[in-house]
Amino acid sequence: MGSLLHANAKTTPRIRKEIQESLESAPKLAKSYSLNIKTVLKWKKAEGIVDKRSGPKQPKSALSTIQQQIIPFIKNK
Repeated sequence: MGSLLHANAKTTPRIRKEIQESLESAPKLAKSYSLNIKTVLKWKKAEGIVDKRSGPKQPKSALSTIQQQIIPFIKNK
């Protein structure tokens, strides 16, 4: 299964890996990949080549706590 990139991704996992393994300076890499230097620096110091989750760590629910607790009982009927 291939990895899914978000719509605004400027790099691919292959490019990120090349950036991390390269001994070239950040400005040279930015120019050669047509990237912002901040993007290059971000991937240079990143531990991996996978995008981090961009949504909230704990998604908010439109239901109250009580309503969420009732749902399993309704589904089992």
